[in-house]
Amino acid sequence: MLCHFLNRGITPDNIINLSLSEKMFYKSAYEIFIEEEHEKFKALAGER
Repeated sequence: MLCHFLNRGITPDNIINLSLSEKMFYKSAYEIFIEEEHEKFKALAGER
């Protein structure tokens, strides 16, 4: 997950120093991103 945000310019230090609720927000945002990417790949593969 840290690598995902590092690619977007957010350093691991910034995430590690966040409060628990802010970390949970980033985790949820990452999970939504992964779900959307999974749906894209399914569509490209012709799956439903």
